[in-house]
Amino acid sequence: AESNQFSVGTRIVRHEDTAIATLRIALFRERVIETLVTNVIVIILVTALLVLVVSLVSIAVTRRYISQPLQRLQDSATRIAEGDLDTPIDIVLEDEIGDLSRQFGTMRDSVKDLFDALQDSNRKIEGANNRLEADVAERTAELSLARDRAEEAIQSMSDLLANLPTLIMMADRNQDITYVNPAMMQVLESLRNHLPVSPDQIVGSNIGILHTDLKHQIENFEDPAHLPRKIQIQMGPEVASLFVTAIYNQQGEYSGPMIIWEIITEEVRLEQENREAADRERRQAGDDRRRSQELQEKVDSMLEVVRAAEQGDLTHQIVVGGQDTIGQMGAGLKQFLGELREDIGLISENVRRMTEASNILIEVSQQMG
Repeated sequence: AESNQFSVGTRIVRHEDTAIATLRIALFRERVIETLVTNVIVIILVTALLVLVVSLVSIAVTRRYISQPLQRLQDSATRIAEGDLDTPIDIVLEDEIGDLSRQFGTMRDSVKDLFDALQDSNRKIEGANNRLEADVAERTAELSLARDRAEEAIQSMSDLLANLPTLIMMADRNQDITYVNPAMMQVLESLRNHLPVSPDQIVGSNIGILHTDLKHQIENFEDPAHLPRKIQIQMGPEVASLFVTAIYNQQGEYSGPMIIWEIITEEVRLEQENREAADRERRQAGDDRRRSQELQEKVDSMLEVVRAAEQGDLTHQIVVGGQDTIGQMGAGLKQFLGELREDIGLISENVRRMTEASNILIEVSQQMG
């Protein structure tokens, strides 16, 4: 039986399913409790010690095989993040951290290769940029120089046109006048009373207002295929010869006509005088030919009479007369031949008489003999 001081336990001992004995154990309750408490405390302490040892071992193992490698991996990652791609990753574990380290090393190598390729590309791009900048700078300098030269050329051309005695007028594709050089402006000033607008309003006006012939030529001026061409117009007392040619811009596009004026009033007057002089000379030459022909006829007529006279025929008459030299010569020859005929007549009469006298003398001498 159990009491408050003891704790009794019974256990039946069996052998081959046959109860052979009954074991009853009686323990002093306080002693058992003290022993149990002591054992529990010991177990707790041992367990705590084991837990502490396991924890320390775990901490040591974790620190050596996990924390330190992770710390080194983190340090390596930090240096890599800072740009040091040559940072070594010397973790040689065969666990997941080792795999992570190797993968991280592979990633570092890939990043390094990519970074090297990027740096090489940057160097190439920088070199290309430098060359491009140099080319752009050189081209800019060339363009600037070309622009300065073009501006100088334009200024020189402007000065040349301004000081050129040639009369120049320019227009756009709509045939509106855009430029008149000073020499041309002076001519327009001299023709002020014969212009439809004042000279200072010429620029901006249409070419066709200057003259009817120019108005009729507008269609030809609009198409460069019809240029160049030459036109002559009369403006007041002046006669002008206009040479119209095409102007093209830098893109090769037709910009409009350029008209070069030339005042040819004096030339036209001289040409007219020359034509009149030529007409007079032609008429004079005709008169001279007629006079020469008449002279030849008169000379031939007198030569015919003279040749007949040489043959003893004085019956031909001189029909040439007039107050000119040949006429006077003909009159003199006519008089000479007339006098010659009279003298020959007298000589013939005297010869006849002498012949008759000789015949009489012969007859008398015969009778006396």
